[in-house]
Amino acid sequence: MTITVMASIIDQLMEIPLAGSTRRGRPWAESAMWGALWTLSTGETPDWLADHQPSRIRRHLLSLRPSGLLWAVRYRAGIHRFRASAKVLKALRPYLRTSGVVGGPGTDRQCMEGYVTPDRFEWIREGFPMVPDDSGCLVLRVSELTTRVEHDAMPLAFVAADMAGSDDTSEAERGLLLMDDLLREFSGDPRDWLTASDIAETISAELKRGDELFALRILAKALFDARSLTEPADIVRFLQTPPSTGDRRWDVLLASAVARECRLRGVGAPRWTDVEGLEPWWFPALVDETLIPLTIQRTPLELASKGIWLDERALGAA
Repeated sequence: MTITVMASIIDQLMEIPLAGSTRRGRPWAESAMWGALWTLSTGETPDWLADHQPSRIRRHLLSLRPSGLLWAVRYRAGIHRFRASAKVLKALRPYLRTSGVVGGPGTDRQCMEGYVTPDRFEWIREGFPMVPDDSGCLVLRVSELTTRVEHDAMPLAFVAADMAGSDDTSEAERGLLLMDDLLREFSGDPRDWLTASDIAETISAELKRGDELFALRILAKALFDARSLTEPADIVRFLQTPPSTGDRRWDVLLASAVARECRLRGVGAPRWTDVEGLEPWWFPALVDETLIPLTIQRTPLELASKGIWLDERALGAA
């Protein structure tokens, strides 16, 4: 498939119905949007909220998943993008409350993102050479509530929300996962399903015990559980690059099985699932050679193309 995992998930983000989301209710006030992200970041109630707002915000934070919260706070600030030189970006930094990770370590772009008040925005626009550009690397988020931020950088939940809205796939993934971590920590809601990384580590432990049959059962159960995931952050987390199991055959099996799950649910398979096939062929669960023709017939395409022959029912047929 030619679409990326994150792109296909984000494309669906505004379409799927979400339990606990506010999409059918009244839009949140700007003070509530900022209050929610502030509370999630610090655990403290900001002093600009009305008396009735803190308890309502906390109820929302306990029930919303990342995509629901991102939808609720999407109008937290006006967004303006510009094209500007590296010299201008450097000169602007002291006047912003920085957010996101654009232009940070590990990036190859000279970019900057931050919050400013409306007055500061007009001063910047009039005093610095920059050109409006929808694809520009200077992103200014404008809100009067920026005056409430005393530090140079925005609180962490703001950073997560801004990253999740980035047009850079890697940055958007990190933002979505960071928001998920913050919400789970706030609510005390543990994850009760295995990611691809969890699967690889558990399989590795079972292989060291010599129990390949149980390793296969773990893979099947984890894939079955993953089919119930609908929250974009959960899908992205499930598909993060796993470590090696310590056995190349099982690495290829995991990659191929996950690629199959992606095809079945209509999202792009991550790059780590594109692996070299096995030589010679491998029959992970063959107990009788007379079953070879039937096993070959029932093997999913993703596994067969990698030299692995396994009845799809062993993977918890979708």
